[in-house]
Amino acid sequence: MKVMVRYLPWFLLVLALTAAATFGSLWQGARSKADAEDELRAQATEFIDDLTSISAETAEADAEAIKEWAVGDFGNEAEVFYGPKAIDAVVEAEATTEGDIQELFVQSLVNGEGSVFAVVDYTVTNAGTDEPKTDTVRLSVEMIDSEAGWKVNRVRIFESPGTPPAGFG
Repeated sequence: MKVMVRYLPWFLLVLALTAAATFGSLWQGARSKADAEDELRAQATEFIDDLTSISAETAEADAEAIKEWAVGDFGNEAEVFYGPKAIDAVVEAEATTEGDIQELFVQSLVNGEGSVFAVVDYTVTNAGTDEPKTDTVRLSVEMIDSEAGWKVNRVRIFESPGTPPAGFG
């Protein structure tokens, strides 16, 4: 019994240190995940701002900014949708688009791949319309953390049910 009493304080100390180290490790892991989600959220916000804010005056630079984000599936789409014909159409129509992110959620973030879902109020003006056209769009954006920073692999746009995309119809 004396032996047990003699080692009990040491046993309790080791137990307390082990518990503290485990808690510290778990807390650090949770903080690292939160930091990574904050970074993904910031990069996705920057991309969505680029994607939804285009002006006839800066159409070429705006298109290049979007294409700089693009890899994979979205890279192929961006070359078509933000190519010379599209730029010419924006300039000719004197079009301006402006997006205002209402909500942005990180859906997943695993091993350098993340996805976000955003709700964006989207306004289009052009020389052919008397008033701006406004719509709410929902975006699902899949991103990859590459050596060059976060890049966009896929974009899905969900319109409000029963409404054509802003600027059409």
